[in-house]
Amino acid sequence: MTRGIDSEAVRLQLARLCQSKEFAETTRAVEFLQFVIEEAQAGRADLLSQRVIASDLYGRSNDFDPSTDPIVRMQATRVRRALEHYYLTTGKHDAILISLQKGSYAPTIEINPTTDADLPTRRLEQPLLLVAPFSCDSTSDPIEHIAEGLASELAITLDRYRRFRIMLLPDTPQNHTSIDESLQHACQNTDCYIINGTVIQRNGSIHISVRLEDICTGILSWSHEGKSNQSTGEMDSFLDEFVKYIASAIAEEQGVIAQHDFPRLKMTSPEIANTYEALLHIYYAERSGTLEQYEKAIMTIRSAIDASPNDGRLWTGLARISAFNYSLELLPDLFVPIENIVEYAHKGLQLGAADQDAWCILSFVETIAGNLQAGREAVLTALSKNPDSLFFRDAVGYLMILQGDWEQGAIISRDAIRSNPHVREITYSGLWLEAFHRGDFEEAYSWSLRYTNKNVFWAHIMEATALIGMGEIERAKHSAEYLLMTRPDFRTSGHRLIRHFIKFEPLAHRIEQSLELSGIPISD
Repeated sequence: MTRGIDSEAVRLQLARLCQSKEFAETTRAVEFLQFVIEEAQAGRADLLSQRVIASDLYGRSNDFDPSTDPIVRMQATRVRRALEHYYLTTGKHDAILISLQKGSYAPTIEINPTTDADLPTRRLEQPLLLVAPFSCDSTSDPIEHIAEGLASELAITLDRYRRFRIMLLPDTPQNHTSIDESLQHACQNTDCYIINGTVIQRNGSIHISVRLEDICTGILSWSHEGKSNQSTGEMDSFLDEFVKYIASAIAEEQGVIAQHDFPRLKMTSPEIANTYEALLHIYYAERSGTLEQYEKAIMTIRSAIDASPNDGRLWTGLARISAFNYSLELLPDLFVPIENIVEYAHKGLQLGAADQDAWCILSFVETIAGNLQAGREAVLTALSKNPDSLFFRDAVGYLMILQGDWEQGAIISRDAIRSNPHVREITYSGLWLEAFHRGDFEEAYSWSLRYTNKNVFWAHIMEATALIGMGEIERAKHSAEYLLMTRPDFRTSGHRLIRHFIKFEPLAHRIEQSLELSGIPISD
């Protein structure tokens, strides 16, 4: 049961759980947890039973017998243990507790009584991120060398994201309590975090642990451990991937720090937003998929541009949110012609936002506008920017698929899922499209299930069309019903909405035919 908790806060907590080490490599456990929480959020918690879960989640037939097929019971046990372990370790200080009680398949969702629920009311400023030297338990040259180099490499990689102010602390043993008075003063005016860690050699393996701590509260925000069985002479590739993973987990648009700030956006005013707040509103809108948040994001970014008209990051942000509003047709009163949106993206580049994000945004808006060659050129430029970032893998892979580079786009997207702890859901929609294009409908369906934001009508398009391809007509009709609930005008707007993203007419037509078989005829 849910005890008076905002649905978006629950969604964010669910995403955090799915990206944790307890769930990251257990696809079935993730699917189970997502399903029962979505059902609970929809007011159907009391209906959750072995038979319902077996039928709706796992596609079992009406003669399902839990005494001979223990799939639901086994997954429930696995999820219950994973939740318990998570909240004993990484999630000890999370604001929202999610549990699965023995004998029940309905999740309990409640406020963590050990966490201060009062959120700060001051402005959200660009956080300060301190990177402290890593300690080690050995004086051997290889281990000392690894410890000495990790902090520097991590600071450099984090700085490429351009999300935070980065400060590399002196190479002396210290923690947050030893920060000098001037630094303490700086931390009083903004969120301030410190990253530290240890390198330990044990039984021929090298163990690295990393901690992200909120200096203002002293709370451990996040931690991660890595182990390599390789010899020290073969450590370079492991360390490279490890650093990229850590930087991505912390600094991504949906990373640890962003998730910490998302709930606080409700306490901000669009009229006085700074650049950091404005961009954070965009990331949150894309995560929530709600009209209210999209509207607030658009108004916030426009207000920020009025205050800082020469900030290229704001113009690329405006191009991004405007393109989503245009292509999803969310808020007609705030529509901007696609030609203007392309101009916003170019203006952002001209004003100095020439990083990977900016080129990805340009590629997206050019693709939506139907300028596939220009989109392709922009995405190739994005590939040349910040090669150490995991961010580009999901964005670039998705864009390549939209542009018809099916094979390369799928390769990059799959790599994103493998290596990025905060891969965005568009990655799953891209891989759904690629599998649908190949006619592998079972794979397409599996990707559709991983797209959890049911506020976006594309989630239901993906499910319905894949199910039609599998011959599951009745289940497809069920998904189509949700599609019409999400988008009541889809019968008349669907032809146009599909083609905002699908630029290949035969493929768009196949999607329409599948939807017609699911009970939604679409008029031109």
